[in-house]
Amino acid sequence: MMCYVKDGVQLLESTKFSTTWFEALVVTVVKPGCVPVQVIGVYVSPQVIWQEVVQGLGRVMSQVDFCLTETVMLGDFNMKSVTKKQDGYNHRLEKFVQESWNLRQHVREVITTEKSMLDLCFAKQVAAVTTVWNHWSDHRIVAVGWNLL
Repeated sequence: MMCYVKDGVQLLESTKFSTTWFEALVVTVVKPGCVPVQVIGVYVSPQVIWQEVVQGLGRVMSQVDFCLTETVMLGDFNMKSVTKKQDGYNHRLEKFVQESWNLRQHVREVITTEKSMLDLCFAKQVAAVTTVWNHWSDHRIVAVGWNLL
């Protein structure tokens, strides 16, 4: 898992978590004159079971300081246990994240060429979330913007 930091944005710290079916990278960044932002990148394998997701997210989110920073969690949530169309795709995951950490899911469109919503963005508040098709993946790029000044 990688994180690219835009010029002018300072990387304050990073922490990586990994299990067989779950990976996460937590980075704290700050632009001079703005509040710090914690960005959590998550990858969940299709083979994962729901309990592993709960445990992995719990472990990652226990490292997040919601009082000091804005927080966004972006992830490729491939897990079949919560991405079924008949279950409203990610309703179970959205409900769990909102009830546990008060983060809302902001991606509201199909994100892959397979017409699924696997790539999600959870945050309390964002100015804008947009998605862009690209030439190197079957997933759209999810771009997040804030008004932090």
